[in-house]
Amino acid sequence: MGRMNDLIAFINARLDEEEAVARAALADLKEDMLTWDGFVQGGWKASGLIADDDLFDYLDVCGPTAAVAGVAADRAILARYEALGRPAGLFERLMFPALAGVALACIRDRASRFAGHPDYRDEFRPATQ
Repeated sequence: MGRMNDLIAFINARLDEEEAVARAALADLKEDMLTWDGFVQGGWKASGLIADDDLFDYLDVCGPTAAVAGVAADRAILARYEALGRPAGLFERLMFPALAGVALACIRDRASRFAGHPDYRDEFRPATQ
């Protein structure tokens, strides 16, 4: 269980970092939206500050709001995995090994997006299929 705890701790640390950066960006955007006439009138696209529709679409889909939502989703996955460790009934106890294996594979897949981080370890990598 030690390796799994290390993986969970690693992921939580990266999620904390990601969320902090995204929330700081959101705070800056909200501040800008309150002070720049263009933002008050309708946001990024209406302001004319970003004229490229593709860039606007990218920021809308991959920007700080999406990052905060992604962090919340990853935290929910980790919470579900931790709940598997507390099987309540006979069915849950019988199914635990299979469910835990699938959940762990999903967690390793999600963690692989942090593979470039210096604290990422080979043992965190997903199993090859």
